[in-house]
Amino acid sequence: VATSAPFAPRLVAFMLALAALRAMRLYPRKTIDIGWADLLAAFRFVLFPSSKTRASVEATIGRLTSDHAIPCLSARTGADLIFASLNLPKGSEVLVVPGITIPSMLEIMRSHGLRPVGVDLPSHGRLLISDLKPFITAETRVLVLTHLFGTVYDAGSLIREAKELGIFVIEDCAQAFLGASAKPKVGDRWKKGFCGHDEANAVLLSFGLMKTMTALGGAVCLVRDQVLRNAVQEMQAAYPTRPTSQFLKVTLKALLIKMVGNPFLWGIFAALVSAFGCDFDEVI
Repeated sequence: VATSAPFAPRLVAFMLALAALRAMRLYPRKTIDIGWADLLAAFRFVLFPSSKTRASVEATIGRLTSDHAIPCLSARTGADLIFASLNLPKGSEVLVVPGITIPSMLEIMRSHGLRPVGVDLPSHGRLLISDLKPFITAETRVLVLTHLFGTVYDAGSLIREAKELGIFVIEDCAQAFLGASAKPKVGDRWKKGFCGHDEANAVLLSFGLMKTMTALGGAVCLVRDQVLRNAVQEMQAAYPTRPTSQFLKVTLKALLIKMVGNPFLWGIFAALVSAFGCDFDEVI
């Protein structure tokens, strides 16, 4: 008994420490959707880049999404390339449905001399209108249909109506990519994931740092028309290439977020920030 006595206080201290850590658990409001294996692969691509790897990745993207796929720096880059390639008359209207989007998308439209027109939500419980005609004018040339907050609208009929009216349809799925798996994702409706409706003229998919299935940046732009797709690719070929050092910074940032995002570590981090008299919300 005497030899085992010193062990008891240490065990009690250890259990109290575990209890304290458990009490300090704090789950982050948002974490990045990437596994450790993918993070390690990102570091490998940064440290050992090769044109063969790039070609292989582009081929895989096309196989998983569509033969119309064009890898881009961001969804905004894809939108900018499409609007530039369409070369629409100045003052043409771009109907944004629903009328909620990020400011930079509006800036891109205006930079091409276009006029964005937002459509109000039909009700508090609905984000998508059922009929386009009341919002169409003689100047309407493009419909930007945005799937918001991870929701996926069954918007096939709306897209078909727009195309019947001669309107070019861009489907913004930056917040709604569900993968391209053969397994069901959302009930039985999207059996192969969701990469936009086949009826849309163009689809924007985003893989930024905080997106579902992040690639730590980048996007895929699907352009159905071959002539327009060639114009987009030709224009993008003249763009500067993203520096490897920039991607390395993002990868290191993702690694830090992944590590600190552990509830125990996040709780300790929050406690330390508060102990120094700082506002945790402002710090993060």
